[in-house]
Amino acid sequence: MGLVNPWMLAALAAVGIPVLFHLAKRKRVTPKRWAAFRLLVEVEARSRRAQVEKWLLLALRMAIILLLVLAFARPAGYYALLAGSSGKGKHVVVVWDNSYSMARRLNDAPMFELARERILKHLDRLEMDQGTLLLMAERPREPLGGFTSNRAALQEAVETAEQSHGATDAVAALERAAVLLRQEDEKGGVILMYHDFQANAWNLEALADFNEKIKGRDLEIGLVLFSAPLVFLKNWYCAI
Repeated sequence: MGLVNPWMLAALAAVGIPVLFHLAKRKRVTPKRWAAFRLLVEVEARSRRAQVEKWLLLALRMAIILLLVLAFARPAGYYALLAGSSGKGKHVVVVWDNSYSMARRLNDAPMFELARERILKHLDRLEMDQGTLLLMAERPREPLGGFTSNRAALQEAVETAEQSHGATDAVAALERAAVLLRQEDEKGGVILMYHDFQANAWNLEALADFNEKIKGRDLEIGLVLFSAPLVFLKNWYCAI
């Protein structure tokens, strides 16, 4: 698995910071025996437990820094869907959440515009030997044209797409994408969904049913989520 921002791995040096703080705070003690030493056995046992807890806390702090660095380096498992063996020779449906909630701002920019930029960037590296289709997630969920290998036409469709003022049903959009793929390829294909992961757009029961329906199909799903945690699911690739 590659990394989108491998230069971020230089920040792994920060993993050693908690160790330095831990060593700096350690007290150097010279043990001495005295008359009531035996009475301190229980206290010593508690002290040992405290030491174990300190080491566990140290490990937790190091793990948090490690995970943050890896998150910013962005493991490119789902990028294999965009270029390389995983996406090669497969039809691709790009599902774009154009609901009203995508107007919310993230890093001083509307998420809908961030998604537009991300999709255009991904289209540059996407394998299109079997055709790619752009599907807006909002009703009526009709594709903007058919499957095409014309990269310029797809980029133009993305550049001119407009945001709606309604809500969206994310699972229904995925189901629609799966149907469109089945019409082209019975075995499977690739779905790339750009979504803000609003809770009211995801019906968990419907999502479980959808997961059952696609079992047995060689279908890969990449979720590019905005303002959401990084999540990994079986046969699903998620990123922020």
